[in-house]
Amino acid sequence: GSVGEREPFQWSAWIRSDREVEVPVRLKKDGVAVSETVRRLKPGLNRVVFRDRIAEAGVRRYEVEVAGAKDRTPEND
Repeated sequence: GSVGEREPFQWSAWIRSDREVEVPVRLKKDGVAVSETVRRLKPGLNRVVFRDRIAEAGVRRYEVEVAGAKDRTPEND
């Protein structure tokens, strides 16, 4: 979708875990880390909600990085 300048918006990322674990979750905007937190994941899908506000018009790219301890598939983080 689209939002206007300085209009707040939110979106979700879904993280799948095969077990209960605490992991760092980092949000990047246009390649720059803008926030980092630790989340407790449960087995299955876990929803993480993000919010932002864009100061000026344009296209932005968001990335979510998850690093899990003893991750069996680290290439999908």
